[in-house]
Amino acid sequence: MQVGEIILERRKTYRPPVRVPVVSPEFGVDSSTVTVNLTTGGMYVETRESPDVKASLAFTLCLPDGGDPLELSGRVVRDGCEPLEPTGVGIEFMAVDRSAHDRLTRFVDGLQQAIC
Repeated sequence: MQVGEIILERRKTYRPPVRVPVVSPEFGVDSSTVTVNLTTGGMYVETRESPDVKASLAFTLCLPDGGDPLELSGRVVRDGCEPLEPTGVGIEFMAVDRSAHDRLTRFVDGLQQAIC
């Protein structure tokens, strides 16, 4: 891949770039990390130690909206093997309850409105 080359987006939804704290023992010794991007269905997080693809994990997502941290679960759907992408994993959220989904939606919608 060359600098300035157009990268075709393969994801189903736009993932706004945002750094939000995430904590999970599945991320290894340094269990605290940050998101690279986030949507209501998943996120990409920087990690030093990456869980295996298809691994299920529990984590805490700390939205900067003044509410309590969200206790969520997800499944690793890909590892960070793309050029120019930080080392990490893509995580698809699983079984998100209604209140957590509503908070995620408000937060992500606010990010998208700020970009437009």
